[in-house]
Amino acid sequence: EIELEAITLRRLSLGDAHFDRVPALIFDFTELSAHLGLNIDGIIGFPVFRNTLLTLDYPGSRLIIAPYPAVFAPPPKQTPRVSTIAFNNQQGSPLIPVQMGNESFIVLIDSGSDGSLTINPTGLHPQFANGPRIGTVVSSLQGDRRQLTGRLSQSVLLGGHTIEQPIVDLTDQLSSIGGELLRHFAVTFDQRRNQVTFIHEQEGPVTMDPRRHTGLSFSRSPVYWRVLTVIPDTPTAKLPLQSGDLCVRINGEPVAKWDYARYAELLKTAAKITYTFLVGTKETDIEVPIFDLVP
Repeated sequence: EIELEAITLRRLSLGDAHFDRVPALIFDFTELSAHLGLNIDGIIGFPVFRNTLLTLDYPGSRLIIAPYPAVFAPPPKQTPRVSTIAFNNQQGSPLIPVQMGNESFIVLIDSGSDGSLTINPTGLHPQFANGPRIGTVVSSLQGDRRQLTGRLSQSVLLGGHTIEQPIVDLTDQLSSIGGELLRHFAVTFDQRRNQVTFIHEQEGPVTMDPRRHTGLSFSRSPVYWRVLTVIPDTPTAKLPLQSGDLCVRINGEPVAKWDYARYAELLKTAAKITYTFLVGTKETDIEVPIFDLVP
């Protein structure tokens, strides 16, 4: 636990939307920025948008902020592509119920996470078609933790939407849904009515592609990427790699040229990646296959 300095921002502007006298805390995002390979300067909390209609349009890659008394008018409710769910906002963050088989549990809508459906299995009985298995190291404001991941044999209901056999991560924290699942939706929050609406562009259930991986997780900086962990029982575990190794090039290009989006696209499309590691003053190329961590 650390004590954070409290301040008040005179004005916070997001496009044409302006928020006056916003309470804020000073925090050092250096470690989180290094893990993501992005320069994170701040996190905007859910309560900031309490007097607006906020839409996170993942398919459209845009944020829409509409002031009240605007009225959100989604497509007709009879279409299966639209589902409105009441949420609990007592803690200043949106908590909604989801259904897994005949069990219901509460999840946090966590737009700050790039994870999928994260489940705290206490009191629940998730059934797996694949896994769970040891995954990579994930980083958050709570610190780094080792991931357990797998694909459910059950489908999950998010309001009227069916998530078909989703990839899930297990946690001892609050269950949540992150960007890997939310990216299928445009999500609109109405804090005055405590409602959230999920719109899926396509008919039918939401399906999730296999989670592809190199078996390596990194802490990133502009000069080098440091290996945080090598996932056991993977093709990469057989290579001469270990935690602490420094990668300076990816496919021959300096790591500074590989931002988060470009590297993520490479994982989706390539069959292998050549990493250049620095050992003393010597550079060594190691070819690493990309495989389905969770089919």
